[in-house]
Amino acid sequence: MAYCIRRCCELKAEVVAADEREAGLRALLNLGHTFGHAIEAEMDMAIGYMAKP
Repeated sequence: MAYCIRRCCELKAEVVAADEREAGLRALLNLGHTFGHAIEAEMDMAIGYMAKP
C-alpha cells in the first residue's frame, strides 16, 4: 500500500508540473477525484473520508 501511495503522489506531481494551469492532462486528476466521491457514496462513507490521512 505504501508503494502505491508513493507512486500515485509521484505521478500526480509529474502531471501537475506538466499542466500547471489545468489546460489538458491535469483534468484527468479530476476524473480520479470524481471516482473517489462515487466510491464514498457507494460505500456509504462521509464525503472526504477517503481523502483524510
